[in-house]
Amino acid sequence: QLLKQAIEINPRSAYAYLSLGLALSNSGQYEEAMEAFRQAKELDPDVAEVQVLSGKTYLKANFPEQAIECFEEAVAIDQSNARACFCLGKAYLQVGDSALALEQQRILETLDQQLAQDLSELIMNK
Repeated sequence: QLLKQAIEINPRSAYAYLSLGLALSNSGQYEEAMEAFRQAKELDPDVAEVQVLSGKTYLKANFPEQAIECFEEAVAIDQSNARACFCLGKAYLQVGDSALALEQQRILETLDQQLAQDLSELIMNK
């Protein structure tokens, strides 16, 4: 409710929509979350976090192909976004592409050792 009021006060705030989308996603309201993320992206298309959260929501809703598109876009916006690379690797695993997941794991080795290790463990357990 407070996030919706924040949007009413400042309807041009991408971060208000981003926060609303995150809250909706966390409560399982995936369709509504995606609409909030679309609004955030429309207001500020260069925020990689919008694409990361959109992708994570698609994964929760069991749409890994759409998640991959979001994570790829997030990485295109910010190549140093370790979380986007990790999520992209995880999504590749969900569609059965271990080779592309391994590629993301290698990229992560230069960005975030812990996430690289976490993705490596997911790959090995697949």
